[in-house]
Amino acid sequence: TPPSTPSLRRSASCLEADPALFTPSKHIRTLYAAISSTSSGSCLVAKAKLTSATPITAPVLKTLPPIPQPDWSLAKQTPAHQTNQELQHKNARLHTHLKQASVINQVQGSVIEGAHATMVIQNLHLLKLNSALHGKEKEQGSNHTLVIDSSKGQVFSSAAVLEGLWAQEERKQTEEAQKKAKADLWAAKKEAQTKLDAEWVRIKADHKKNIAEWKLTCANLQRDGISKKNLPKAPTRPQK
Repeated sequence: TPPSTPSLRRSASCLEADPALFTPSKHIRTLYAAISSTSSGSCLVAKAKLTSATPITAPVLKTLPPIPQPDWSLAKQTPAHQTNQELQHKNARLHTHLKQASVINQVQGSVIEGAHATMVIQNLHLLKLNSALHGKEKEQGSNHTLVIDSSKGQVFSSAAVLEGLWAQEERKQTEEAQKKAKADLWAAKKEAQTKLDAEWVRIKADHKKNIAEWKLTCANLQRDGISKKNLPKAPTRPQK
């Protein structure tokens, strides 16, 4: 066969695959793709924050439609001696009512599936709503202060206003004290680090001087005929 360019379109067999064969991750991707394709559910899988403009999906309460009901009493009949014609008639009757029961089972499955789908949508909405509430709770509190025009005379007849002024002044003093404490701590750490750095520079200089003196001593001893194994050990390098 002649060569051809491979197609990126999926085959019908792939699109009509049995969902029961999907992996859990495939189920999640399929669910998100289905929800994002709807107008009411796309906002639930998007990264945008949820607002009050998006209402919660109303529950879908469905009942069985008016379909023929099987005769359930047939399952309770006790076996008895019957003729061939009676057995054939009973078999046909059982087949009819079993078919009706199968239809009811399928309809009930569809109703339950729809209810579960609604619960999934509502759960996604609640998760987004909880995330929005969590973001609101993390927001900083109000930093408003009581503004007083001190250039003019003021008359305060309410004790709440005076208490607000005192609380405002105390809060301001506390904040200033905290800032000063942080600044003092930072300055103390910086001063201590400066002293440590200077001390380390001095220690390295002393070690370098000791090494030079040790090398000079070893050279003099070797000239005097002292073997290497009898030479003094090198000064230990200090640890920082």
